[in-house]
Amino acid sequence: MRKFPALLAICCLLGSSLLARRCALRTPERIHARPAEIFSLPQQQLQLQQLSTALQAAIRTRQFAQALAISSEITQQTPKDTAAWYNHARLLALNEQHTAALSALNIAVQLGFNQPDALLQNPELASLRSLPGFSLLLRQAGQNPAVTRTASETTTSTTPALLTEQTAIVSVRNTRWVPADFSLVTEFQAPPTHNHKRSLPQITTASPAAALVNQWIQQGSAAGFHGLLYDNRDRDHSTLQPAEFPGLAFVEYAPEARAANADYGIRPFQRFNLPTLGNASTAYVDPILWRSNPRMLLSSELHAALTAQSWYRNQMYCYPEHRDYDPDHGDMFPVNTPFWIISQGSSGSDQPFMKAILLTIAALHPDVRNELEHSGRLMEIAQWIMRRSLKFVDPAGMQYLSGRAHPVVFQEHDLDTERMVQLAHSLQPSQLPAIAKLSVISEDSATPDTDYFSGQLTEVILNTPIAVGRVYRTLKRSRSMVVDVAAEQLQIGRSPRCHWVVLQSGPDQVHIKPLNTERSRVEITVKWGPAFQVPWQPEMHSQRVDVGVFIDDGVSVSLPAIVSTLLPPCESRTYAGTQLIAVDYNSPQNSPPATDPLLFPTRRWRDEYQYTDQQLTGWIRHSPGQPPAEFNHLGQLKNTTPDGQKLLLPVEYPLSSAPGQPPELLWKPRNSQP
Repeated sequence: MRKFPALLAICCLLGSSLLARRCALRTPERIHARPAEIFSLPQQQLQLQQLSTALQAAIRTRQFAQALAISSEITQQTPKDTAAWYNHARLLALNEQHTAALSALNIAVQLGFNQPDALLQNPELASLRSLPGFSLLLRQAGQNPAVTRTASETTTSTTPALLTEQTAIVSVRNTRWVPADFSLVTEFQAPPTHNHKRSLPQITTASPAAALVNQWIQQGSAAGFHGLLYDNRDRDHSTLQPAEFPGLAFVEYAPEARAANADYGIRPFQRFNLPTLGNASTAYVDPILWRSNPRMLLSSELHAALTAQSWYRNQMYCYPEHRDYDPDHGDMFPVNTPFWIISQGSSGSDQPFMKAILLTIAALHPDVRNELEHSGRLMEIAQWIMRRSLKFVDPAGMQYLSGRAHPVVFQEHDLDTERMVQLAHSLQPSQLPAIAKLSVISEDSATPDTDYFSGQLTEVILNTPIAVGRVYRTLKRSRSMVVDVAAEQLQIGRSPRCHWVVLQSGPDQVHIKPLNTERSRVEITVKWGPAFQVPWQPEMHSQRVDVGVFIDDGVSVSLPAIVSTLLPPCESRTYAGTQLIAVDYNSPQNSPPATDPLLFPTRRWRDEYQYTDQQLTGWIRHSPGQPPAEFNHLGQLKNTTPDGQKLLLPVEYPLSSAPGQPPELLWKPRNSQP
C-alpha cells in the first residue's frame, strides 16, 4: 500500500498564513462544549513545522536573536519536548544568556534528554561547561533511558467504536494521532455480517440502479453498504438520508469533536479505518482568496499529499466546483487528479455523484470489494467505473481515451448510474485494470530570481504516482519533463501497452516523444501559449495542459495517470523564436481564466531582455513610479555609487500581504528597505 510520510511535504507557508480565516457557504453553528485537544493536534503540529522551518532559516542566516524568539515560542507550545528544550539551550548559549541556557538544558534532561556526548562535544555549549551544575546535568543525561519520544512522535492508543444503528461516532476514545502519516485516525468495528442473502437491508432510494442493486443483494451477489462510512462535512447542508441507504454508517461527531470543528469543511488529516465516501458543500468565499475545497487542498503541498494518502486508503470526498469552473472565471484548477469528484455547480450538486458512487460500491461482488479494500483500490476502481460508464463513452471504450472522459469537473448530465452498477456487478478480479504509476525522471530546471520571479513559490504543486502537477514559471519558450510509467497490479500473463494522450491543451502546444520501444518512458514538452477553449466545453477557457497515460493489458484499460502543467494567466510574454523579448507581469487581464493570487502574486513591473551575439546579457525593469532598473544575466542589480564606482547588488523578492489586498511580490536590493 502506498504511503506518503508527512515530513516529506511541508505545508505551503504562504497558503497557511493567508488562509487562516476560513469562510464557508454556510456558517458553522456554535457548539457549546469544550473542544478535545486531540482534534486540534494536526493544526498544532502544522504550526510547529512552520516554526521549525522559520527557525532553521533564521539559524542559516545567523539571525540568532530572531531564532531565539522562535525557539521560545516552540518550547511554549511543546513544553514536554526534550529536543525543543535542548535546541533552545543552544540558542540561549549563542546569545550569551548562560544561566537561562543552563536552565533550559536542565529541563531537557529532566524530560529525558539522554545524549551526554552531545553536551560534551557541541561547540555551541562550550560556554556552559564551566558553570556550576553542568557536570550534574551531564551525569543525569547519561543515566536517562536510551529511548525517548517527543510529543509529536507519540502515537496515542484507542479502542475502536462499534457501528450501531447506521451511526459511527467520532470521539476521543476511538481517535488517535499517527505522526508518521501526519493524520488523526478514527477507528470503528463493523458488526459481523452473515452469508444469508436477506441479512443485508434493501436500498429504498427509487431508481433503476437501486432496483438492480437490491436484486443482487437478495441474490447474495452484491456487497451492499456493510462496513461502509458516509461522512458529511457541511453539517447536513447537503446530506444523504439514512432511510434511503439502510446499512450505510453515517459518521457523527461527539460534542468535543464538533466544538473543535472536526466535523466541518475540508480536513485532509482526518482518516478512518473503514472505507469512506463523504462530501462538503462548502467553499472559501473571501473576496480575494476565494476558492473551492479542492483548490484549497491544492494550495498546500502537505494537504494535497494527505488527500492522496487517504485516497489510497479507500477514502474520497465529493465537492462542488463553486465559481472555480464557470465561463466568468474559467478553469481555475491547477491540477487534474482522481483524489476527489468535483461536481459542476454549488451546494447540492455533489448529491448525484455521491449516490452513484455509493450504489456502485454496493453493487460490487463481496469478494471483489474485499480485494479492493485490502489493496487500497476501492476509490480508484469507483472512479474508473464512473468514467468508463459516462453516457458518451462508447462500448468499445474509444471515448474513454479522451479528455472529455477525464475532466477536472464532472457534469451530472453525463452520469449513467445504471450503467455504473452493471459494470461494477459484472466485475471479476481477473478484469481489474492495472495501475499506471508515474515517476518523474528529470525536468527542465529553472533558477529562482533569474529564470522566474515568484518569491518562495516553486514550480512543484504535486508529486504522486497517479497525478503530477507543475506551474510553468520558467521564462523559457518551452518546458520539458521526462516521465516514466510502470504497470502495477498487472494480471499475470498479460503484457502492458502504454497510451499517452493529450487530454487538453492549446493547438500544437504539447509534444510527446517516446524514449523507448515500450513507450513507458517519454519526454513531454509543453510550449508557452495563451488560454485555450476546452474542446468539449467551448465556453470554458483554461491554461492547464493535461497529459494522461493509460495502461492497456488487452482486457482492461486503466485509470489515467495525469501530468498537469499550469501556465500563468497573468503574464504577457513576447518571444522571437525561442528568444524572450519582454514579459509584462502587470498586464491587464480581460478574459478568463482568472489568476489565483496564491500561485501568482501581483508583480507590478515589466522586464525587457537584452542580448549580445544571441547571448542574454540582462534586462531592463520598468516599475510604476520608479526609474528603469538594469540587471545583469544573473539577476543582479547594476548600480553606481556617487563617486562613480560600479556595483552589482543581489536582489531579493519579499512577499507583501496587506489587509484586503492580494499578495504582492516586491523587489529590492538585499538588506535594504523596500
